Amino acid sequence: MNSINTPIYAGKLKKPDILLSEGKIKSLKRSLEVIFTPGHDYSEISLFDKETKIIFSGDHILPRITPFIPVQNENSNLLKEFLDSLDKVNNISHDLIAPGHGNIISNPYKRIEQMKLHHQRRSERILSFLKIQNLTGWEITNMLFPRDLDSLNLRLAFQETLAHLHLLRSKKEVLKNNKNGVSKWTLNN
Repeated sequence: MNSINTPIYAGKLKKPDILLSEGKIKSLKRSLEVIFTPGHDYSEISLFDKETKIIFSGDHILPRITPFIPVQNENSNLLKEFLDSLDKVNNISHDLIAPGHGNIISNPYKRIEQMKLHHQRRSERILSFLKIQNLTGWEITNMLFPRDLDSLNLRLAFQETLAHLHLLRSKKEVLKNNKNGVSKWTLNN
């Protein structure tokens, strides 16, 4: 994992010009609210325009794919935060979602449920693999994504697998055991 470099086109972190807090942006005449929606990134936000009932979701909610959820360290659980953020947006009365990529989402509640179901099914698949045998994260990745992937997509697939394993561990459904320098995941019976 450490040997995989982030592509140059992903950009570099810069100090923000303005820091926003969750809630109404007071310096605007328009009723625009910041919604803290971590998942794709620790600092991900969405913006809610109360007048038009549009949520500008950035990369949080996309029309065709689910966003990449990274694993920063052994204790990160951004997939849980992502799912919690989906619930937060789902509880806001809105009509449309304007994502950072792709078309306007005209049935936002359905799309949110689709994304949650995707992650639920992915977690269920991982649990089904672990019912048969203990596996490394890499072995699980190859079972979830059996086709050849380029290095970037392989990195994304591995990180998504780890994100699911971290989520399942937080729910006490799986355990991670280290033996002879190899980490294997197992069901928590």
